[in-house]
Amino acid sequence: MTVCIAVLADLGKSLVLACDSMLSIPEASGDKVAAKLYPLTDRFQWWVMIAADDITHVVPVVEAAVLGMLGLTDSSNTYQNVERIFVSAYQSVRSQFAEDLVLAPIGLNFEELKNRGWEQNLVDRLDSVNLGCEFLVAGFDWSGDGYIFSVGHPGIARNHNVTGYAAIGVGAYNAIGTFLHHSINYEMDLARILYHACEAKFMAESAPGVGKHTVVKVATASGTMDAFEASKEFVAVIRTAWEKDGQPRVPSGIIDELRRQLQKYPNPPKAQ
Repeated sequence: MTVCIAVLADLGKSLVLACDSMLSIPEASGDKVAAKLYPLTDRFQWWVMIAADDITHVVPVVEAAVLGMLGLTDSSNTYQNVERIFVSAYQSVRSQFAEDLVLAPIGLNFEELKNRGWEQNLVDRLDSVNLGCEFLVAGFDWSGDGYIFSVGHPGIARNHNVTGYAAIGVGAYNAIGTFLHHSINYEMDLARILYHACEAKFMAESAPGVGKHTVVKVATASGTMDAFEASKEFVAVIRTAWEKDGQPRVPSGIIDELRRQLQKYPNPPKAQ
């Protein structure tokens, strides 16, 4: 129960990430209690966000991906390699979980099952094992080109660069609908994308389990891991304008104000 959003800007040379921080169970929920946005490396610009019905598998997958990212070099920092690292991490965790859940209780492992022949009932049970979590990965390759992809059950990657944006979680439908309404595309400048990413997050709050607290990170293709997190005051300015004059129009003057604010941060975007 969440929403996580990634949007490219400035012809793919800038990136906005936005998510909530609510944790929900059937009986209760709490806002500002769950971290859903993680760096995958301190050397290259890649981040991951999570949406999960079962949070117990999130850390193992992310940690496996972080270990895989340690092998990247300047020249091997490509979208294809990062995607393979994350897919491998997801599938490795799922494979071990399936073995522990289905095979270990009857004294088997995958190698022993393979040697004695794949029994259909066990195959069906193994196929049905679901980690219950989905991941949204975004960042920049060695050349500074931005990429967005998601990884979900059973360990399949989906690239979202055609649209230049993606969302996961229960609030994804509302977020994507917002982007479609405004004809969002990756050619737009960072200030405009920043507004619409926040707007999409706010719209997603009408879905059950999406918290009001909003985490926003902004990154440009500088080559260093220096994305900044927008302050609560920064986000509040956008929310106030949206609540007063938005829904669905773009409030007058808000984009120019965001352009001015962005110039105060490290590696500000170049004027378009």
